[in-house]
Amino acid sequence: MKTPPLAVNRYILTFIDEFSRKLWFYFLKEKLEAFSSFKIFKELVERQNGGGEFTSVHFLDFLNENRIQHKMTAKYTRQQNGVAEIENRTHIEEARSMLKAKNLNNCYWGSLLLVHVT
Repeated sequence: MKTPPLAVNRYILTFIDEFSRKLWFYFLKEKLEAFSSFKIFKELVERQNGGGEFTSVHFLDFLNENRIQHKMTAKYTRQQNGVAEIENRTHIEEARSMLKAKNLNNCYWGSLLLVHVT
């Protein structure tokens, strides 16, 4: 969305299990929070299953140490993102639809997403 949200969190970090299509959402104030959110996500998934923001040295070292496969895509090529791009677009379109249905200002999109996906 081009309009900044009223909520403090400006970004949504999405993790998707490509096999089950299960989604996890993390709401971030800044993109720099992606690494710490990933570590929290990794611990959560390991407990459940027993077992710019993605390019910092610390992030890459952490992935290598934990033997986590990391795939980067070219900028502005949403077709390379597949499942993630479809999910992100779906949630943004749902928020736009809800805003229009209730005649709300676009600045509420972040709040709607937060309520919708949690």
